[in-house]
Amino acid sequence: MPQRFLLATSNRSARQFQSGCELLRMMDASQGYYQIMLAQEDRKKVSFITSEGTFCYVAMPFGLKNAGATYQRRTCQGLRRDLLGIKAYKLKLNPAKCTFEVQGGCFLGFMLTQRGIEANPLKIKAIIDMKAPTCLNEAQRLTGRIVALSRFISKSAEKSLPFFKTLRKAKTFEWGTPCQLAFEDLKASLARLSLLVKPSPGETLYLYLSVAPQAVSSTLGKPDTSGRLAKWAVELSEYDISYLPKTAIKAQALADFISKMAEMTIKDASQDQKWFLHVDGSSTAQDNGASIVITTPQGEDLEFAIKFAFKASNNEAEYEALVIGMRMAHETGARHLLAYSDSQLVVEQVEGTYEAKEESMIQYLQQIADLKTKFHHFQTIQIPREENAKADSLSKLTSSLEDCRTRHITIHYLSEARTPLAVQPIVTGEDWRTPIIKWIEEGLLPENRWEAARLKTQATRFLMQEHVLYKKSYTHPLLRCLSTEEGIHILKKIHNGCCGAHVGTRILANKALRAGYFLPTMKQDAIRL
Repeated sequence: MPQRFLLATSNRSARQFQSGCELLRMMDASQGYYQIMLAQEDRKKVSFITSEGTFCYVAMPFGLKNAGATYQRRTCQGLRRDLLGIKAYKLKLNPAKCTFEVQGGCFLGFMLTQRGIEANPLKIKAIIDMKAPTCLNEAQRLTGRIVALSRFISKSAEKSLPFFKTLRKAKTFEWGTPCQLAFEDLKASLARLSLLVKPSPGETLYLYLSVAPQAVSSTLGKPDTSGRLAKWAVELSEYDISYLPKTAIKAQALADFISKMAEMTIKDASQDQKWFLHVDGSSTAQDNGASIVITTPQGEDLEFAIKFAFKASNNEAEYEALVIGMRMAHETGARHLLAYSDSQLVVEQVEGTYEAKEESMIQYLQQIADLKTKFHHFQTIQIPREENAKADSLSKLTSSLEDCRTRHITIHYLSEARTPLAVQPIVTGEDWRTPIIKWIEEGLLPENRWEAARLKTQATRFLMQEHVLYKKSYTHPLLRCLSTEEGIHILKKIHNGCCGAHVGTRILANKALRAGYFLPTMKQDAIRL
């Protein structure tokens, strides 16, 4: 594992050595800087997890707060042992490698004294003795020496800006008048460099801000923004300051909402999504009809009155109302349906308590059984007639018209009973929808590869729902695809005034489109109509 904790720098030196010590001791101990071994029972306390497994330090990492004190204590102990051994065997040390009990000295390129940290006089002399650069390499050497003393030079970035601008012109190096003036000012400022000292406890500190006409980033030829967080983490590690990235507000708000509303969502899905269906049939000597009231989970009532053009008994009218109501509720989007009827015979036969013997009743029950499979939950409940008053009044619409003036009621006319024997299948040939439906449902393509490729592209604009083909639209809801006969029938209904006044062909086709229907030849059919 690469070591993340670096050796001592000038920042650490300023904090450790600027304490007013009269005597200093400096040693070349880089090889032993990380050799403070951890006790076996303490290794698990500094373990860390990586993608390859869990590891622990065997030597003390300098991210720990007491690492510096431990190193100082162990250094004194080791130094005492070594000096005693050297004295016992009468050995001598190289003065150039070790310095003991001095008032100042060079450490990490800086001069350490009792007053604080000063710039290295050799580095200052190297810049003062330099001549004006004549090539790019000499200018780069100058900027490198300035960076080494940047901690002691006030406004170093502003003073070095002309030099950095010159470095950007690598192909056409030019040392102009601004560079020469800045070079002379730099030499003059080196004679009065500041001193880095450690503040005394309780001392008032003042922060001075200086504004320059150029941004500091302009001095960077290639700004490097990578690794900044890691570097700051190393610098701040001894203060127990950890960096935690702020989570996205939108994502956090969504997570909080889901955690708080989870129980309410489950409750809504299980209880509030129930649809209610009230049906009633009416058969008299003069008229036959049925009424349907669908109540949505939001409490909205959808009322329908159906006029029969055929003779039907009371029970047949009740069954007709139930079958039509179940189909309407399914098309409306109901999946959890409770059907209410005041006919005991119909309810008990649907629930299986009573047995149906008449052929027409058996056929109705078969239709209801098929419709049940389209719902997640379906149940029929018998209620008294007085609790079914709204549906009962609709079934007798001709005699209770005054009660319906302020309500929106849809009236349908049923020409034939909906028993399987009465409904004759309409045999139609293949139309424009057939290839698309075969491709979507069965994956069948035409033999011609060009037609197959065209069909694949065309089918992306269509989808199947409940075995019905719909066309996707960017500006409208899903459009139900019609055959040519169905399209002409819809256009005739609209043109005869079902959806408005008599209009032109283009407006007529647009009305059918806005009503939710689609036919490729809609405009041509409207013209022929």
